[in-house]
Amino acid sequence: NAFENANLKKIIVPASYIYFNENAFSNLTNLEFIAIKNDLNISLFASTFQQNSSIEIYLSKSMLSFVRQNYSTLPYITNLKQIVEITSSNIENLALSTSYIYSTLTQINSNLSSLENLKVVDFPEIKSINDEMFSGLKNLAFVECPNAKVVGKKAFYECSNLIKVVLDKNAESIGENGFYGCSSLLDAEFTKNLTVVENQAFRHCTSLTDVRFEQNDVEIKT
Repeated sequence: NAFENANLKKIIVPASYIYFNENAFSNLTNLEFIAIKNDLNISLFASTFQQNSSIEIYLSKSMLSFVRQNYSTLPYITNLKQIVEITSSNIENLALSTSYIYSTLTQINSNLSSLENLKVVDFPEIKSINDEMFSGLKNLAFVECPNAKVVGKKAFYECSNLIKVVLDKNAESIGENGFYGCSSLLDAEFTKNLTVVENQAFRHCTSLTDVRFEQNDVEIKT
């Protein structure tokens, strides 16, 4: 009953070994999705996600196959979805219904704004988030790019459900309108390498309550 009745909406689980006991996430009526980034072992109970009929549970391709083979009688088996891994050859061929994408590519030039159902992005190796890369994605909630030092123009323009973006702690620049209209974004933290925040970078970020700059002479444009 670890999270029973808690007011949680989204959960990301990066652990390598996961054992979910009974009722761990029961009665979480507001829970929209849980992403389990794990390719090793997982243990589930029938009541782990009890009374969460609309929840989306994302697993890697190999783990999804494992769960379907070993837990075929789970009442929420139809709620399981695949984390889509993209490579240089299939970015343009992603299904429009794709919700969770992962890639170890160091550079992604494609604009992903056509993926209207995209909710979670995990790009651990890219160095830059390109101009308009996620622009207008209303369902996008979480983006993890821990090595990205640059956010391009309109990179997250009007991503109204975006809650969190993980960037390199030494991010250098935030482009014009970079987070414009991200009305669900909660916080932003930048260390000493950030030199410029371009025009209207955080305009209409109405939920933003905590912004931290460590650079003494960062240029914030209007």
